[in-house]
Amino acid sequence: MAPRAFVAVLAVGMALAGCGREPQDARGARLAAERYLDALSRSDLTSLRQRSTCVFPSQSVVGGVVLRVETPRSVPMAKLDSLARAAAADHRALDSLWALGSQDAVDSLFMRSQMMAHRHGLYRNAIRAASLSLDGEEVAENVVVRTCRVRARIRYRGTLVGPKAIDREHVLRLLAAPGGRWIVFSAHLREEDPRPVPI
Repeated sequence: MAPRAFVAVLAVGMALAGCGREPQDARGARLAAERYLDALSRSDLTSLRQRSTCVFPSQSVVGGVVLRVETPRSVPMAKLDSLARAAAADHRALDSLWALGSQDAVDSLFMRSQMMAHRHGLYRNAIRAASLSLDGEEVAENVVVRTCRVRARIRYRGTLVGPKAIDREHVLRLLAAPGGRWIVFSAHLREEDPRPVPI
């Protein structure tokens, strides 16, 4: 092969290889999600407490695989605090409306109240994840953390599931403080994801 042709082929190969590589922070999020799914499948409560701030029922979980890691985002801690306070206020307001609402509106108000409660819990778990990311160190409001949304498929099997294993797609959300570990702060079925303000 002529030298110029060889260089061209090599350049194309390197470009294709580069396209297949994830950024370092995305690779870190993927690895953390994989370890979390492994801990779920083993019902390893100690490991789950070290890797997450959310509660997810591990009963019947027998495995999981990461489908896609989205591009990580940068989020100031002050924004997380603000979102948590706003969600708490909205949840209280919706609870009041639900309690006093008409029969026609009660179901809709209840569903909105529950959704806002989930969002409030999600933001609080994100704030706790920042501290856990640094092994308990307090994280100041001016610190900018990284968050990442991960799609995963989790497999269930057992007496509560039925004779055949079933696979369900879930959305995991992770956070890492500067110099810290990636921590899972939210895990929901895709159709039940609280869909928070992008963080």
